[in-house]
Amino acid sequence: MALGVVGQGQHGEVIVTDTRENGAIVVLFCYEGGPVSSGVSLRPEPADKNKESGGFPWPTEGHSQRLAMEQMGAQLPDPGAKPFKLTVDISGLPRGANYFALDRFTDTALHIGPHVDEVALGPDNAAEWGLVSQ
Repeated sequence: MALGVVGQGQHGEVIVTDTRENGAIVVLFCYEGGPVSSGVSLRPEPADKNKESGGFPWPTEGHSQRLAMEQMGAQLPDPGAKPFKLTVDISGLPRGANYFALDRFTDTALHIGPHVDEVALGPDNAAEWGLVSQ
């Protein structure tokens, strides 16, 4: 699964992976009326699995999405910000659903994404990413 994320003056793609069969699942949720500091949208998988998707284009829906994000208060990417690609390995999490606060997950990805290519989530650091329950 790939997510397009934008906020904190950054933008990029977060790819969530698990090396196990029937492994962990990340469930992202938001609180009603909660703060909006970033935006996220799902990128569909390419029809041809052997081809790259071409990345996650920004803005994804043109002017209308940009305007909506500004009205919600999300910080748009800086004009010179280079898009990042971050792989989040969730193989260290318990199998099944793991619930993460959307704002915390995306804000953490936006904070570290421009600096690292891959991060592994497990019991020691999942709370930093917004893990609420398993």
